Amino acid sequence: MAEVEDQQYKLRGHMVQRRTHQEIATEAVVQFSKLSQIEQGRLNIERFIDYLAMEDITIHVLSNRAWNQKHFLTKGLSIPIQGKIFIPQKLFNGAIKNNPDDWKTFFHELGHVVLRHEPIYLKADEKRAIESLDDAETQADYFALVMMKLFNLRDEATQLEFNF
Repeated sequence: MAEVEDQQYKLRGHMVQRRTHQEIATEAVVQFSKLSQIEQGRLNIERFIDYLAMEDITIHVLSNRAWNQKHFLTKGLSIPIQGKIFIPQKLFNGAIKNNPDDWKTFFHELGHVVLRHEPIYLKADEKRAIESLDDAETQADYFALVMMKLFNLRDEATQLEFNF
C-alpha cells in the first residue's frame, strides 16, 4: 500500500471535478470564439475585461504595493464561485504590452473561473487515486496554454500539441 501512496499524484492546488484535456480545450475555444468577435487583431486587456464583465466575471486590478502586501507569493488570484479575478497592476501593464507571461497568468486565473473550480473533499477512509486532471492548477494551466495557442501568443517555456 505504501508503494501506491508514493506513486500517487501530489496536488498543487485544490482537488476539483476531473475534466479531460478535450473538455478544458472546449471551454477555452468557447471563450476564444466569443472574444475573437470583439478583438480586432491585437489582444486588448481593457476590451477583454469589459467583455468579461458582461459575462459576470469581474477583474480587480490592485496596486503593486497592495498586491505585494497580501499576495506576494502569487502572480494572480481567483475566486471562481464569485466570478472574481484579482491581478496586480504590473500584470495588467504587462498584458497591455502583450507580454506572454502576463497573459498566461491572466488566462490561468480565467481558467479557474470558467471551469468553475470548487474544492472536492474526500473522507479520510475514502480510497481514490488522484490524477493530475483532478488538480485545479493543472486544469487552469492547460486552459491557459490552449488560450495562448488560440491567440498566437508564444510561451517560450512550453510547447503544446493538440491530440483530439
